[in-house]
Amino acid sequence: MFFRQFYLQGLGHASYLVGSEETGEALLFDPQRDVAGYFAEARMQGLRVRHALDSHGHNDYLSGLTEVGERGEVELLASAAADVGFDHRPLRDGERFDLGEVGFEVLHTSGHTPEHISLLVYDGQASADEPALLLSGGALLVGDLARPTSSAVRMRRRLRRRSSAPPSRPRSSSWRTTSRCSPPMSPGRCALREPPASTPAAVKGLVQQGAVVLDTRPAEAFGGGHVPGALNVGQGAAFPTWAGTVLDEGAAIVLVLDSPADLWPVTWDLLRIGYDLPVGWLAGGMMAWRTAALDVDGLPQITVHELKRRLADGQVDLLDVRQPGEWGAGSRGRRHLSDGRRAARGGWATCPGPGGRWPWRAARATGPRWRTASSSPGPTSR
Repeated sequence: MFFRQFYLQGLGHASYLVGSEETGEALLFDPQRDVAGYFAEARMQGLRVRHALDSHGHNDYLSGLTEVGERGEVELLASAAADVGFDHRPLRDGERFDLGEVGFEVLHTSGHTPEHISLLVYDGQASADEPALLLSGGALLVGDLARPTSSAVRMRRRLRRRSSAPPSRPRSSSWRTTSRCSPPMSPGRCALREPPASTPAAVKGLVQQGAVVLDTRPAEAFGGGHVPGALNVGQGAAFPTWAGTVLDEGAAIVLVLDSPADLWPVTWDLLRIGYDLPVGWLAGGMMAWRTAALDVDGLPQITVHELKRRLADGQVDLLDVRQPGEWGAGSRGRRHLSDGRRAARGGWATCPGPGGRWPWRAARATGPRWRTASSSPGPTSR
């Protein structure tokens, strides 16, 4: 039996390719939005993807299931309890099917979502009766159940009855700790094309039409100069989470990149969480923007000693954008705003200052939180 996990750190999403060495057929479980890697791996292993399925409808990222079905003669499977909009073969609790020496048993593991299914996988070369592993999708986490409910408790009992194997059997979840999964959404896809390289004048025009400038450069580069009104979510493991937090649904996005090589990694991160292709990206970066003599905003950093002096002089106030628990543990800030969406979408207006003018000149947090909050309209230092 061939088995491989594919893992997206930023989304905490794991997917799996399970293949039969006997027949050369394979099953794909919980595929990510970009599916080329699965077919490349199958090709290297001499396998053909025969079946593909999602454990449940995902809401924190888009599934690549329907695109898998368009890549070849792949039968799409789905829980018999699922309401999906594509042709598929329904799977029912207790159903068994085989790919050569590899057997699969369907478990209806409701609890996270009503239609959720897991697969017990049997390696016939090792044991025809004892499962080799469990593909649990979003039903199990490391040392925990996903969203424990009465249904989840019943699921645990059913899993115990299914097998007497020791706890050391591998259990392969489709989530890791960074997943933000919530109620289900049907798989979706969008037509792929190359996001156009845009001149500074074109970017300015797109912004005037309502596009959002998303600057994915490091915080230091953003602070040194950026397109006025741009949001800063630096590329990295946390990018999908924070981009999805601050961007409106359906936003038209223009990218400012650290390097043109970042275009497709950033684009795929956006596609996976449900955004359309960027409407453009700034060709030549901020150097081209400056050369075009267009306005540039900055975000200077100040030391803690300078901040203390300004606070004592009454020049500024301190806005704390950490989580509620951190805020409750103690803060020098008089105001607290932990929701990145409120900061990015005009929430600063909920913190009026003396005389109605903008008094908030510092945002307190670590990692991407201060960067995203400080890049929202209003702040001028951090």
